[in-house]
Amino acid sequence: MDNNFIIPEALGGENKKITGIILQEIMCCYNALIENGVKKEDARAILPNATCTNLVMTCNLRELIHICNLRLCKRAQTEIRELTDLMRKEVVRQLPFMKEFLLPNCKHCTEAKGCKNE
Repeated sequence: MDNNFIIPEALGGENKKITGIILQEIMCCYNALIENGVKKEDARAILPNATCTNLVMTCNLRELIHICNLRLCKRAQTEIRELTDLMRKEVVRQLPFMKEFLLPNCKHCTEAKGCKNE
């Protein structure tokens, strides 16, 4: 399968094979829509959550701290946690003192099970 999709590790083995078949079919349908003159922004309505995308975002430092508090948690979705960690590493590279602020906020976790990140 090409790199158009990110398939979670939980969908391994036979499940990954099944998911791959479905995703390939969706891409064929998407490309057919484009070839039939449908605008890309309309055709992408059929694309699943697993579709790769480019993200451009801005935020202030206070919001970045908040994002890290929530999304560096072990209970956050893997892709979001990895993205947030990349952002954190880049900021810390530029501003090393920020390392102590850009952390998961597990001491005040509101999750019923908690993430046990401490």
